Amino acid sequence: MTFSYKSLYLDKPIIKDRALDIFVPENISQDISMIFVHGGGWGAGSRDQMHKIMEGFCDKGFICASFDYRLANVDGFAQLTDLRHAYDYFVSFLKDQGRPLKIVTYGSYAGAHLNA
Repeated sequence: MTFSYKSLYLDKPIIKDRALDIFVPENISQDISMIFVHGGGWGAGSRDQMHKIMEGFCDKGFICASFDYRLANVDGFAQLTDLRHAYDYFVSFLKDQGRPLKIVTYGSYAGAHLNA
């Protein structure tokens, strides 16, 4: 299935790693959207680690997003803030598209902790 892809930074000027990717399938068949947050031991990883998983869910008709968060010179509260801002942007995107606000989150390793 084909899908459109957007990569967005949350700040101007750009702050590295405060970004998200959104995949929208050509034929949206699900009323649930999905968020993916990468792991990496709090200091490594990238949102593109989740792209293959997102492609699979797009094939099933889900809108998906993957979030980055700052990895260096910040504490966990700053990382949570990064994710909250990306989440808020994604919710606004879904509202603008007239989509339901049913969202499932998934995180691996540190991303799972941040998701919780």
